[in-house]
Amino acid sequence: MPGLRKAAVEGIILHGLREALMTEEAVAQFRRDYTRHLAEQNRGAADRIARRNSVLRGLEQKRQGFREAIGAGHANPSLFEWLTETEEQLAALRAEVAAEAGTVIIIPEDLSVLYRAHVEDLARTLSGGEVVGRASDELHRLIEKIRVCWNAADARHDLDLQRDLVALLCVADNKKAASYEAAGSSLQLVAGAGFEPAAFRL
Repeated sequence: MPGLRKAAVEGIILHGLREALMTEEAVAQFRRDYTRHLAEQNRGAADRIARRNSVLRGLEQKRQGFREAIGAGHANPSLFEWLTETEEQLAALRAEVAAEAGTVIIIPEDLSVLYRAHVEDLARTLSGGEVVGRASDELHRLIEKIRVCWNAADARHDLDLQRDLVALLCVADNKKAASYEAAGSSLQLVAGAGFEPAAFRL
């Protein structure tokens, strides 16, 4: 295909990052989809919690029995082994409970505003001498793929700018970046049409 000047592409990519990839409408649709997704996920939460609590109580009772037996002088290698195994099961189950609780995140109301301000700052920093490299790296983190096709019929280049949804959310709301990354697969699942690749033509 005919070549494409870097300067021409940079400007339109910045425009796409700033305006097209996280519009207020797209964020609103995503928030609705994500809320619905959470409701579906949590539909069986009460049953899961009840089952886990029942298992936890059983394991705690078993552990207490082992401890009382050891305290009464009935210690033996098998008893210590069973106690250790029970402690490990309790720790694993509690870790599961904590992990599930940590995957529920709240999408901030001004997400698109925060994101756009961040990209604006990066765009200004691209002419900042010593920090231009870091700003460029940060922009690259927001872009998953740029697909360039030559449209022979119209004698133009078509660009599809594709994003990493979790990266967009992380930079928009960096206080919750760890939460977004932890819930990455769930967030990507409900990205919806609002986060389709942005298309540009040169």
